[in-house]
Amino acid sequence: KFHIIEAVKTQQEALGLYASIAKSNPSVSYDIDLSWAHYFLAKYLIMNSQTEEGLLSLDNGLLALESCISAHPDSQDVIRAFTEYSRERNKWIEYVNSIHVESPN
Repeated sequence: KFHIIEAVKTQQEALGLYASIAKSNPSVSYDIDLSWAHYFLAKYLIMNSQTEEGLLSLDNGLLALESCISAHPDSQDVIRAFTEYSRERNKWIEYVNSIHVESPN
């Protein structure tokens, strides 16, 4: 459990750094990196039983990519990142749903 808590802290710091870089140097690659930073934070939040926060972080990463696609609709890098991110995001949502299935009374 301690390692997961440390991983959450590390990912939160990394997300802050990526957000700062993306804000001060807007580019497709930084926006993609920011989205994946949200993903990795979400992964460790979910592993740390912080499910709501994890799902929110997954959604924030997807929103960042959607915004990037709107700004750069012809970018193959963005389209590829969006496809990969969506696939990985869906895996975590399926996982969360599987552990939160209500048992019959």
